[in-house]
This record gives sequence, C-alpha cells and structure tokens, in this order.
Amino acid sequence: MIEHELAKVMGPISRIIVDDKLAEFGESRDSFPEDRVESFVKAISEEIADDSGKAMFTRAMAELLRPKPQSF
Repeated sequence: MIEHELAKVMGPISRIIVDDKLAEFGESRDSFPEDRVESFVKAISEEIADDSGKAMFTRAMAELLRPKPQSF
C-alpha cells in the first residue's frame, strides 16, 4: 500500500526509499508493527521534495490508515 502510493508520486525509486526506511526502523515488510505505521508514513513523506506530491501521498495514506467502522 505505502509503496504503491509513494510510486504514484516518486516512481520506481519508491521501492528503494521504502526499503531504506524499513532498515532505519529495523523492521521488515512481513512483520511491521501496526503501532509504528504512522511514524513510518511520516518518515516516508519527508523524502518527498515536491509539496503537491507530499500532500497527495499524505492524503492517500490518511484515507488508507483511517480506522474502519466496525459492523455488528
């Protein structure tokens, strides 16, 4: 999800950026803790130099990470 949205803004380099940030966080794609996603997304967004691209990415991430209402 994150890499896909980042690729819309930054292209194929997005995979490298995500991999580098994962290494900085000491985490892996397979077992990234949910409680660190918000700070990870913030760190990724800081890599986007273009303000409109950063805004687009941030909006997309906010939508994807918004808690979904539970149905009964």
